[in-house]
Amino acid sequence: MSSLTAGTVRPHLSLVSEDASHVLAVQGHHIAVFSVISGRPIRHLSLDAINIPSIVDIIASPAVTSLAYILTIDSLHIVNWLENVSNPIIASFKLNDSYTYKRFIKFHSNSSTKVYLLASSINNEQQKFTFNILSYDLESNTILETISSFTNISSFSISTNGIIFVSKRPNSSSLITINYISLDFFESYTFTHSLLHSKANITTCAVSNNSDDPIIAVAYSTGLIVTLFDIFSSSIHSIQPPTKSLKWHMDPVTALSFNHDSTYLFSGGSEKVLVLWNIINDKQSYLPRLNGTIQHISINSNNVNLINLGLSVIDNDMEYLLLNSVDLLSKLQITSPHFLSGLNDNNNLIKKSFQKDINSCIKNLKGKYKYKFNFKSDYKFNPISKNLYLSAGRFLQIYDPIHDLQLSNIAVIPPSQQYGKVGNEHNLSDPLLVGFDFISSSKSDINWLVTCDVQINGEKNLSSVVQSLKFWKFNSSTNKSTSSIDNYTLNYHIVDPMISKISCILPAPESYFKGEALITADILGNVKLWRPNNSGVWTLRKYYKSGIENDGKKIDDNVNNYNIENLNNNNSTKCAWSPDNSIIAVARNGKIIFLDINTFTPIEFVKPAISSSKFHKHAKIINDDNNDLISENSIRYLDINLQNNQIISIDFSSNGKLLYIQTRTNFIIFHILKNKILLGLTFNNSSLTLGFSHAFTKLIKNSNNNNNNNNNTNIDDNTDTLLIVCKYFNKETSNISSKITTWDITSQSSIKRTTNITYDGLIIGAEWDSTSKGWLFADIESNFVHLDKLSFSTKSTLDEKLELQQTTNTSISTNAGLLANARLHKSKPKPTPILIDDEKSTLYNGIFDTLIDRLDGVSMETLFDNVLHLV
Repeated sequence: MSSLTAGTVRPHLSLVSEDASHVLAVQGHHIAVFSVISGRPIRHLSLDAINIPSIVDIIASPAVTSLAYILTIDSLHIVNWLENVSNPIIASFKLNDSYTYKRFIKFHSNSSTKVYLLASSINNEQQKFTFNILSYDLESNTILETISSFTNISSFSISTNGIIFVSKRPNSSSLITINYISLDFFESYTFTHSLLHSKANITTCAVSNNSDDPIIAVAYSTGLIVTLFDIFSSSIHSIQPPTKSLKWHMDPVTALSFNHDSTYLFSGGSEKVLVLWNIINDKQSYLPRLNGTIQHISINSNNVNLINLGLSVIDNDMEYLLLNSVDLLSKLQITSPHFLSGLNDNNNLIKKSFQKDINSCIKNLKGKYKYKFNFKSDYKFNPISKNLYLSAGRFLQIYDPIHDLQLSNIAVIPPSQQYGKVGNEHNLSDPLLVGFDFISSSKSDINWLVTCDVQINGEKNLSSVVQSLKFWKFNSSTNKSTSSIDNYTLNYHIVDPMISKISCILPAPESYFKGEALITADILGNVKLWRPNNSGVWTLRKYYKSGIENDGKKIDDNVNNYNIENLNNNNSTKCAWSPDNSIIAVARNGKIIFLDINTFTPIEFVKPAISSSKFHKHAKIINDDNNDLISENSIRYLDINLQNNQIISIDFSSNGKLLYIQTRTNFIIFHILKNKILLGLTFNNSSLTLGFSHAFTKLIKNSNNNNNNNNNTNIDDNTDTLLIVCKYFNKETSNISSKITTWDITSQSSIKRTTNITYDGLIIGAEWDSTSKGWLFADIESNFVHLDKLSFSTKSTLDEKLELQQTTNTSISTNAGLLANARLHKSKPKPTPILIDDEKSTLYNGIFDTLIDRLDGVSMETLFDNVLHLV
């Protein structure tokens, strides 16, 4: 396993350099430095000693502009993030373990070693959750003073001159307590505030920067914003301060922030509109139709004209925007790929459903775990540019995994309504991209992108869904070998191309019209074959109509459980092309038929349904190193009845004689000519204590000969590689983990496990990267994990690497003496490349931005060495 890339952006942890030319951005499991001018990452920091997911705050050093203080829940680190050095961590400190640390407040006057921190603690006797303002000395690693403590905190906010805590009043639904602490002398002012609506809750709050007359803003769950004035005098006279109500939002406000001089208040919520309230004259202005719900707003401390925005986009992933307050134009946009698994039933987010599975496993005492929700996302490599394509809402994302950069989005579907919903508009469904694939043709040298999208009118059911099949032509004027930005133009559009809803899109193999063909299948078992005519318009060429839809007596569970939002999660009709293009296998409801490619009718001499098989050899997906090889002497028996088992996927072997079938509980190898099951794998062990379920498989055909150009190679000697990913409940971590195994399948139907890895997280997708010859996995946190082919050799080496990585991540240096170097730290740039690319990576616009930005003090030899590495 290599280091994680991508990952969900955490906008509230961004740090802008003093000259506003760079941004330090924290993502899922790594930290990257972006150029504001080019919008591209210029380096990724190697921070093995820092637990990235536990970071809670980042603040710039008061003494050295190239340094940043990174606070986690239990430690503090000083990092040189601006300069390109081999080890950016200057010093690390393990903090007092009696507290869980939340935020930086500020530094002591004229000191870079003494800081004020906000931390939380739990009183075990009273079971109260307490927020504490601590004065901390980093050199001695001691708490100098506990300045204030507050309980029952529902919200808090910190500005440059003050901090406020909003507390719930005991036994009162209409009164709250607001504590304002001046950061100049840490004087505390307390007063009560009466809620205008007793059933409303405070969702967020903000405090202005002016120390002489601070303004407090609190936002209600009803969308109302209330500003409070004259804080000092109201606290002294024990009266409620004067208020002003700001009304525009109809939904809960999720973000508030004052500008630097307290003349404006910024607010945002699920309407996806940034509202600017003029505090002086009560006028309003708007920045509408952003990409997602506004979750974070802050004004940059180094440059008061910059606004930091955090947007919650598809499936609760985040996007970071750096705006110029003068013209409200974006100077920088940082986002990571968003994985849409199509599991948002009743508007429940994926991670909420994921948590439901965990809770049900924890409550189950019998050790047999059942999972209600499957998690699977589809992404593919573009065969031309080698960029990664992912679906997210109505967009198709283009991501460059080499440089860890999202390049652009293709708007596959126009919006059915404007962005931002209020009131009953939340019941309206946005259009969705549900499936896509690439068609590479050597016949006409034209490459296509085919997409399938849905628009839902009214309630979410099959009768209200309008599906569209679209064909996009690759722009031939773009240089295929050097293009990093893909360019597709919509060529043809077909509305509702099937009798029912599409459940499978499958391009033809190279052996059929040079790959310039496509089959689609719907949930009723109908299959259509499409090919372009001489004008480039895709037309229907062949059609197989299933007779099952006319049988009203049969109940089709696959139709009832059809997932509108993602073809990848549908278990209805699945298809596969034979390598020699002679037949098409169609699997549905536990039955498999074979269509003759010429007549497009079922082949009579092949039994059209695999009814059952009592005996076959199988292996278990468990931590049993002695069970890697299935031999004739270790035959186990398992009853399989495909008619009572959903078929998840189906594919031919590289020699075309075998059929690989995945069901809900098994992976089966079926011999087509002999018409029987030869062997298989079961995803559950006998006791079900590990609870493997919701597996998905990926296949690399003829993997041992991918690089063999010898046409005399005997195809019967080829070996296919099978990847199986299962999820299970990990009792040790009380979380759901993933089991990753790879298997070599020979044409003689022998099967051998070659890789066996446990991943601490939920893998929702996998794709073979032909460029790097390795697997690229995606987890539920939008992180990419790379497993290269060299790691397949030994499991012990992999385990040692993972164990070493875990050990490194938990070790923290406590060498406080390095602080002296931190104050005067001025590292010289090393003659190493800013970006290290392999030989097959391509140059992109702006790749030399980082060299141009930092020419001062760089010798010609160093500059020339950097350019050679980039090229």
